[in-house]
Amino acid sequence: MANTFVVLYQGFMNLPYFWIILIVSLLATLLTTIIYKYTTDQKRLKEIKKEMKELKIKLSKNKKDQKKVMSIQKEMLDHNMVMMKQSFKSMLYTFIPLILVFTWMAATMAFEPVQPNSNVTINAVISNSYPGELTAVKISSIPATNITRNLGYAPDNEKNKEIQWIMQTKEVGTYTIMIESETFKQSKEILVTTGRKYSTPVSVYKESQLKQIIVGNEKVRPMPGIPVLKNFGWLGTYIVLSILLSIGIRKLMDVA
Repeated sequence: MANTFVVLYQGFMNLPYFWIILIVSLLATLLTTIIYKYTTDQKRLKEIKKEMKELKIKLSKNKKDQKKVMSIQKEMLDHNMVMMKQSFKSMLYTFIPLILVFTWMAATMAFEPVQPNSNVTINAVISNSYPGELTAVKISSIPATNITRNLGYAPDNEKNKEIQWIMQTKEVGTYTIMIESETFKQSKEILVTTGRKYSTPVSVYKESQLKQIIVGNEKVRPMPGIPVLKNFGWLGTYIVLSILLSIGIRKLMDVA
């Protein structure tokens, strides 16, 4: 059973990012819609929505009468409060599952993995208070691999100094890079894999003149062929798909 699950999961993770996010969005939207339907008073909600439409018509017809406007707005506010209380019930059941889904997607869908036999950039963001020369900052890796200074790199940063190196990856595995000078020494892990995993690309160091180490994992763009949505990451794609799917599923299930 466990082996079957692993095979299915691996096959699922080999799909294009868009299809993974679409399937997750569909399942999550379907689950939340079912829970919403059966944990809320649908009859009352439908009555409220009908009443809200009538109140909006009344509001547009009585714009000049301030007393009527205030009375209608108060009634609309009361209706909204009832709807919010109803929604809160279903939220109690869906909050934790959705947080788990978002956490998993953020860990697997935000960045492209670093592949073996490829070049990856490593940026060191250093405080302007660093007294030494940037040429004195050293970098090394375990296991050892070729890392060269990118002499053509010209950062546009007035607040901090910045250096960029290019690391040549070899076999699959975890590389530990070390960036050090006379005043700081920080390490960071880089995961090299053929799967869809990655170490967090950005590490922040608060009590150090080396402020950040940034590994150049490419951001995932699930919809590059759609001009308006081509720069959306996993979260933007999930939100767009969830809204569209929610409209369709609610109509099919006759949910208020």
